[in-house]
Amino acid sequence: MTARTAPSTTLVPRTPPRRPRRPARLSALAAVCAVVAGTAIAVPAVAVAGDRGPAPGSGPGGRWSYSNTNYVLAGLVVQKVTGRPLGEAITERIIRPLHLTGTYVPARGERTLRGPHALGYHAEPAGSALVEHSAIDPSTSWGAGDLVTTPGDLNTFFRALLGGRLLRPAELTQMTTTVAMDLPGIPTTMRYGLGLQSTELSCGRLAWGHGGIIPGYQTEGGVTAGGRAVTIATTTMHGVLPAEHAAAVTQEIAATIDRLLCA
Repeated sequence: MTARTAPSTTLVPRTPPRRPRRPARLSALAAVCAVVAGTAIAVPAVAVAGDRGPAPGSGPGGRWSYSNTNYVLAGLVVQKVTGRPLGEAITERIIRPLHLTGTYVPARGERTLRGPHALGYHAEPAGSALVEHSAIDPSTSWGAGDLVTTPGDLNTFFRALLGGRLLRPAELTQMTTTVAMDLPGIPTTMRYGLGLQSTELSCGRLAWGHGGIIPGYQTEGGVTAGGRAVTIATTTMHGVLPAEHAAAVTQEIAATIDRLLCA
């Protein structure tokens, strides 16, 4: 996620980058529940046609698993129902009504982030030296994350979503009906709904939200039923750091979110 003027906690990688690339910037991923932004039909058509991975491990209602393709398909449904490009639908129905002034759908091929922002860093392979990695066209993510936003706008969005300002009660109930995320390494306190993730906090409250990653950036956070919200943006994906540092950063962020939402 890209931090601009909105208040946030930003963790900057301690490993100094080497061989900086050109000082171009880039937009970052913000996975905003089941409604995410995009611009053109050609991109999801290619993404769906190209998704020829292993067969699903279970049928509908069986074991939980995550796939970005599901969000691309959701975007196609939005376009079919509204008759408008997905990016326009999200802008008209969510960004403008909520006055998310730091949020926008990038134009196709747009690589320069608008306004002040933090540079992102990436490492390939994971654990190697970090290099500046901000110039990316996020349109390949389409419905799974082709959106630029800020921590403050994410907090506003999730407050509005969980507060009933965007969906009817029956629809919000569907989104917040969760199943276990039964995968190695995922805490049993985390569950998944329709584009929403819930986490049981140490104080007994539930935090709702959805993190996001793209090479160079990662966001985590949540909002409680009482409207208390926090989003933490880092300028690299945790998983590209050396294993011991990746685990420490992930744990520190989770503990910080828990502490702030329970305060």
